Amino acid sequence: MLIPLPIDAFRDELETAWSTRRNFILRAPTGSGKSTRIPRFLLEGGFIPHGQHLLILQPRRMAARLLARRVAHELGEVPGGTVGYQVRFDSVRSEKTRLLFVTEGLLLRKMASPGGLEGVGGILFDEFHERHLEGDLGLGLAVRRQAADWEGRIGVFSATLETGGLRGYLPEAALLETEGRVYPVATSHLGEGERKPPWERAAEGFRKALAEGAEADILIFMPGKREILRTVEALRGLREARGWELCPLYGELDAASQDRAVEPGSGPRVVVATNIAETSLTLPGIRTVIDSGLARQPHFDPRRGVNTLLTGKISRSSAEQRAGRAGRLAPGRCLRLWSRKDHEHRLEQTLPEIRRLDLAEARLQLMSHGGWADFRWLEPPPALAWERAGRLLEDLGAVREGDLTPLGREMARFPLHPRFSRILLAAREGGCLQWVLPAVALLEGRGIILPIGDKRRERERERWWEAAEGVSDLLQGVLAWERVAGEGAVFCREWGIHWGRLRQAERVREQLLRLTGKVEEEVPTVEAFAKSILTGYVDQLGRRLDRGSLRCLLVQGRRGELRRESLVREAPLLVSADMEEREYRGEAVLFLGAVTAVEEAWLADLYPEDLHVRRVERMDVERRRVEEVEVVVFRDLVLREKETGSPDPVRAGEVLAEHIHREGWVLKKWDVACETWIRRVNVLAEACPELEIRPITEEDRLLLTEQICEGAVTYKEVKDREVMPVIRTWLPETLLPLLDEWTPLRFTFPGGGGVKLRYEADGTVILPARIQQLYDVPGKALFICQGRKPLRLEILAPNGRPVQITDDLDGFWERQYPQIRKDLFGRYPKHEWR
Repeated sequence: MLIPLPIDAFRDELETAWSTRRNFILRAPTGSGKSTRIPRFLLEGGFIPHGQHLLILQPRRMAARLLARRVAHELGEVPGGTVGYQVRFDSVRSEKTRLLFVTEGLLLRKMASPGGLEGVGGILFDEFHERHLEGDLGLGLAVRRQAADWEGRIGVFSATLETGGLRGYLPEAALLETEGRVYPVATSHLGEGERKPPWERAAEGFRKALAEGAEADILIFMPGKREILRTVEALRGLREARGWELCPLYGELDAASQDRAVEPGSGPRVVVATNIAETSLTLPGIRTVIDSGLARQPHFDPRRGVNTLLTGKISRSSAEQRAGRAGRLAPGRCLRLWSRKDHEHRLEQTLPEIRRLDLAEARLQLMSHGGWADFRWLEPPPALAWERAGRLLEDLGAVREGDLTPLGREMARFPLHPRFSRILLAAREGGCLQWVLPAVALLEGRGIILPIGDKRRERERERWWEAAEGVSDLLQGVLAWERVAGEGAVFCREWGIHWGRLRQAERVREQLLRLTGKVEEEVPTVEAFAKSILTGYVDQLGRRLDRGSLRCLLVQGRRGELRRESLVREAPLLVSADMEEREYRGEAVLFLGAVTAVEEAWLADLYPEDLHVRRVERMDVERRRVEEVEVVVFRDLVLREKETGSPDPVRAGEVLAEHIHREGWVLKKWDVACETWIRRVNVLAEACPELEIRPITEEDRLLLTEQICEGAVTYKEVKDREVMPVIRTWLPETLLPLLDEWTPLRFTFPGGGGVKLRYEADGTVILPARIQQLYDVPGKALFICQGRKPLRLEILAPNGRPVQITDDLDGFWERQYPQIRKDLFGRYPKHEWR
């Protein structure tokens, strides 16, 4: 007999919506039964046509499997009959399957396949409020296919999603809402000791919860497998935990252990789970939640240039979801292992993945589905991230001139970041998957080689990876892996190999192996391995600046520095799979890790269109002489160069002028008079636009310098050349007298005598004058350029020092002069003071 669930009351509304509308949106809280009951209602109501099946999308593989098992159990079956599931590397289904639970990524690849949505009567997007990137893409593609030729229906389930925008996005959508059944949950914070590991704090929280009268069962949220196992270990050491069943729950756990964690137990239980238990699954009997406040979330890792899972703080809304797990059956309690102040500063909502991930894989998937010109985003991607994704796909050879290449189509078939897809395809072609598979597996995680205290053993261990010296840091990890293959945890610990990371990498390697095929007959070579890595990270190609130096120039105009522990310190050309910018000696330095040496010949072989030979004029800075060199350039990175002969005179003058202008090399006769002449021209151009004089900008100064340097190849030839005759050519001969008349060098006072005007760089013209020189000068006379350009007065004391700067002479006499006269009269009694 089925246990009644809140969603049961909505069966009639659901069937009406499915019968009368093209699509529907259901907002119902976690634990209401929407994930298991709605697919069954649609099946039993005859809404899935014969010969078709219903796809139920889940954001996680474990959820797809466990939900399929639960629905099959409610129907009195086992998975593989009416109900099945299909996830990455695992499929339990048959021709009889009508309800198929799948992951979001699998839907994308299904729609890209020749059959597409053939035989699919509807798609249900479960837990859509989590806003996974693949979910956004899948919904958008389903809507596009529905508008074209697919007759199926779409349902979107959400626990917390604001449905207004979604309702406008999903055409002809009915809206169903239920608040569910939730009991109050008392929440408290355990903020002390936040520097302790989360498993230690969880053990403290468990003891505190029991002391406050907590009842079974207890759910503890941890970010990942490592923290879960450490938490279970910590709980086993507690006297208070005796008699409690401890059940870990994470994706890599075997099926039997997962099933045991989600089924009711015979006694009190503690389930220690990832965020799979936050929304995807409802665990029976939970009365207390202990929340670490952490989760593994996908983020773009700029070091490796790919998306990866990083541990971070959950949002406040996620914390509320987790707390609600304790209030499904009765009033409950939630203990948060962080402070109230920390809680207040957390994000309100988790950012959608489209705003925090690298979008190269998404862009590739959309292109494999026919492009994005008519694709409607629920939330458009950030423009810069979208452009960056496009550039990377072009770098990898997946896209040319906006179109998907045959290579790109093959890359799109892999459920991997395009970098890794490209590397695996190259490795399969080069016959070196035996090395590349573990290398990619290690790139997805953390290094397995640890420091070792025994110097003798350290030297012996270094012999394991002698073949990697000068070749690849990645190959170092691969060869170490090969050496410890078949050995146990004790051996690895003795030899400084991280056993846990190795086991994780082994699982990733097995998954990759299923994608690419067997590798037993291969004989991998160093060249094939390095070429494969190059194809995935060609946009991170670099050239060492000097022999013995760790500094490098990279494509896209970047500079970096090799990590000192790298095995590839002498290679002239290299590619880095791990770039990290951090502060070093007071400045930001881009450190290059996971380095592999490459050869110029490989670039010519793999990327002939990007490799060019050019003759260019270049400055020898030490000799201050322009020379012609032949350069070999890959994209924008100069690989090598050699001097070829005498440079072109015109281009040599341009190069010489550029360095004089940029480096500040002195032209002795570009003096104050020349600068003043230029500033006068600019004042006249601004004040009298009808003369149509173009002001002299910084760019124009460079052009004038080029004229001065014409025909020269060395700085020595031009440093004493005349300058004024060249810059005077800026004005036609007819305007030169006007320049002298309207922007004079001196100002003449009405009573006779005059002073030199000072033309400033900002366009201000200064008239420095002693007070006595200004007694009979009317303010209206302090203009040049036919009365259009006012002069700024620098009023001087008898000793020539400024006492006032003003643009208003009449106001000076009225406001400032009386006090200034009083101050100066006693010091200079022989001067006239009116």
